[in-house]
Amino acid sequence: MWVRLRVWVGGALILAAVGSGCSATVPETLPRDAAPPDVVLVTYLNALVRGDCATARALSTPGFATKGPWCFAPHVTSFSQPGLGYEFENEVGYSAQITTEWGDSSLVDGDHTWFYGLRRDPGGPWRVAGAGSGP
Repeated sequence: MWVRLRVWVGGALILAAVGSGCSATVPETLPRDAAPPDVVLVTYLNALVRGDCATARALSTPGFATKGPWCFAPHVTSFSQPGLGYEFENEVGYSAQITTEWGDSSLVDGDHTWFYGLRRDPGGPWRVAGAGSGP
């Protein structure tokens, strides 16, 4: 009985984790602090695809991280290589084609052009500071 109960409880926990959108994957390694902004953004987008909220938040500015990256809904399922839109000394902007699922009326499932802004403190690491449908 105890073996069956442990298997059932373990299976229920796995189903609960999958149902909540939690990632069972190992968190992605963060880029080094001197990494260029495009590397930071691609790592961030890969984390979203994997459902790795910890990595996505770690690659976000504190203000953006509190708004919550899209780890669960809508869920980013794929993205194109980001294209540079603008570049200043401590701020850059990129656009990328993202594909989402589990959207709502504000963002339906499918393909979207999405814009990302990254910032850094002078000499600090690049971090995702904002995202949206317009620059």
